[in-house]
Order: sequence, then structure tokens, then C-alpha cells
Amino acid sequence: WNAYGSSLWRIDDEGCLAIGPSQSGGRGVIPDDGSHGWPWSEERSLVTSISIADGVEAPKNILGMFSGMAKLRSADLSGLDTSKTENMASLFCSDFLLDSIDISMLDTGNATSLESMFEGCRSLRSVTLSGIDLSSATTLWRMFRFCDSLETIDLSGLNMSHVEDMREMFLQCTSLKFVNLNGANISNVKKLGSTGGSDGQGMFHNCASLEFVDLSSINTSKVVGMGGMFWGCEQLKSLDLSSFNTSQATDMMFSACGSLQSLVQSFDTSRVTDMAEMFSGCSALKSIDVSGFDTSKVEDMSGMFSGCSSLESISVSDTFSQSVTGSFPEFAEEGLPVSG
Repeated sequence: WNAYGSSLWRIDDEGCLAIGPSQSGGRGVIPDDGSHGWPWSEERSLVTSISIADGVEAPKNILGMFSGMAKLRSADLSGLDTSKTENMASLFCSDFLLDSIDISMLDTGNATSLESMFEGCRSLRSVTLSGIDLSSATTLWRMFRFCDSLETIDLSGLNMSHVEDMREMFLQCTSLKFVNLNGANISNVKKLGSTGGSDGQGMFHNCASLEFVDLSSINTSKVVGMGGMFWGCEQLKSLDLSSFNTSQATDMMFSACGSLQSLVQSFDTSRVTDMAEMFSGCSALKSIDVSGFDTSKVEDMSGMFSGCSSLESISVSDTFSQSVTGSFPEFAEEGLPVSG
């Protein structure tokens, strides 16, 4: 056994990283020395499982505590007291073989950052989050990025009321088919995608298998960045965003949704400055109604409908059609009927 603060740790012959209190029945406090160089890091390539005994107290910052464990397949965190932990970023980042995990027992009430928590967990198929307290979290950026094997995730009912950044949360989750956000509180979120196309990607960027996501109950009234939110969601056939409040949004979201046939929206675009490639590559869309779009602040509309090979009609407003002149020569070239 190796001492670390008032806790002990070891990696046994079977690759189990065990952590427990130094005194039986006592508290094993893991120190927060600010270096984030965990003592088991040099041997992390040996770790296949994690077992934490009751009474182990985590520090405020557990950044990357179990990251880069390329052989890790399972983790039992039930004995870990995280009630004082504020930073859980990259906790399991790049644990390539981890295929399931339950973190519902963790006390996350004080955690402000869970960014990149499971990023690069390419074998991860099941994550249990039920009842987890995310009320203090401000960023979930890249939380599940590159989780290629994840097929479904349930975020229903979670209190994420202080979260501001959800960009790239599921980026490149190419097997993800269903996301449940029913009743989730994201009332303070500001970024679901890029703003100006230069500060990251969208929440569901390249979720190529995504078939359904229910966004009807979420509050988007403070969202500024929606750019590329659904980029590359090739299996999405319909989206009902009629409840979306886009009054603060500056960027829009549907590029490369090749199967999208039905889109229900009533967007407020009064602050939008960038509509470039908004529907680019939506090759299954036959008609688009943007007659309610306020384009008075739009600076870039280039390629807005490029690659919409099935498009038969576009409904626009008089002001929109004026802005179209010179901005969308493809209308005239392709002979598309434009009404409005």
C-alpha cells in the first residue's frame, strides 16, 4: 500500500486500483495539492478497474483523477465522498475501454465543471446519471465528446439551471440515437453551438445516428450560440423546435442534416448575424418556410441552401427576398420557386 494524505492506494496484480482510508473505519482524505499529478498516474496503464472504500474524501479539484487509463473497464465509486468537489473535469477522459459507469451516487452538488468528463471514452455504452445534482455546474462542454459507442442517454429532469456552456457535449457520438432532455432545466444556458463560427462546434455535431431528440421542454431564452448545433445529424428526419426561444441567438444550426424532411420552427432571428450554410446539405428537404425570418442584422447568407437537392419551394418575406438578391444567385440558377 502507498500513503497519500490520510488515504492509502495500490494497484494489485489484477489491475484493480484500490483506494481506502489509512485507518480502519476512519476518513481517508485525498489531498488537494494543486499539482493534479495523481500518484497512480505513472502506473495508470496497468489499471483495469477501480474500487474505492467507504470513507474516502475527494478534494475540491479532481481534474483528470482517473483519466488516460487505457485498460480501465469498470469503476466503483460508491465509497467516494465528493461533497466538497468543485472541479470534475476530464475525470475519465480517454479511458478507451470503459463501457459502463454509474455516477448517480456521487455528490455533485458543489461541482461547477464536468467538462470533458467522459471525453474519448470510445467504448462507453451506458452512463447512469439519474438523480445527479448538477445545480451548481456551469459547464458541460465536451462532456461526452468522442463517445463513439454511446447509443442513448437520459438527462431527463436534471437541474442544470446554472449551466452556461453545452457546446460539443455529444460531438462525434456517432452511435447516439436518442437523447432524453424531457424536463431538464437549462434555463441559463448561453452556448449550444458556435457564435460566429469560430468558438467550437454544436452540441450534437456529427451525431450521425441521431434519430430523435425531444427539446420541447427546454428553455433557450438566453442562448446566444446555436451555430452548427445539429451539423452532420444525418439520420434526423424531423425536428420540432416550435418552442425554441431564439431571441438572443446570433447563429443558426442545420447544416449537413441529409435526412431532414420536416422542420417545425417559429424562430426569432432579429439578432442573427450569420445564416451561412444554415440549411446546407439538407438534401431531403422539399420546402422551407423562412417567411418569419428577420434578416435585418444578417451579415452572411452564403450557401444558405447549397446542396438542398430536393428543394422545390422556399417561402420568404419581402425583406428577405430583397436581401436574397445578390446573396443567393443559386435561386435564379436552379429556378427555385420563391414565394413571398
